Amino acid sequence: DRRADRQDLVEKMKARNYVVYNWVENELADLKLDPAKNFVFFTSDSEPVPASQGRDYLPGASTLACDFLKKKGGDRGFFLMIEGSQIDWGGHANDSDYLVSEMIDFDNAIGRVLNFARADGNTLVIVTADHECGAYSILQGSTQDSLKTHFASDYHTPDLIPVFAFGPGAQEFTGVYENSDIFHKIKKLLFR
Repeated sequence: DRRADRQDLVEKMKARNYVVYNWVENELADLKLDPAKNFVFFTSDSEPVPASQGRDYLPGASTLACDFLKKKGGDRGFFLMIEGSQIDWGGHANDSDYLVSEMIDFDNAIGRVLNFARADGNTLVIVTADHECGAYSILQGSTQDSLKTHFASDYHTPDLIPVFAFGPGAQEFTGVYENSDIFHKIKKLLFR
């Protein structure tokens, strides 16, 4: 609602029957969502603060999204993407504490999604990244309580990115392949 082009996207969403919430007026955990209506929740005024500085909504939002989309989609199913984007920011900043705290936050969100998938029995969860950033290394002499780390870059690297999958069709995501193949694998599973 404060864009340079003066478009008020909040009002445009409301005109399309979206229910619009924001972090200033609403707590995510207190929302009572109607699956018959689309909604949007703005989580910050610009960039969200890091998890280490108090951002705590990603795991709860992940649970909320799975439950909402399940109710909304009925037997049709749904596709949900959850991004732990500030992991990348920690890599660019060469800030080990930032990167690790964001990974823990993302891991907690994925844990919630895996709990949903186990209970549902018909949900495929895929966890990956679009690239590595920082050439982050955990050095010899590290312990679980005290990491010795090193960054060899402050940008994206050509390191191979793992893909983890759980649920029906998970076997399609083994081996080494181009990351763009993930799209084709998902599409194959959706239309079989």
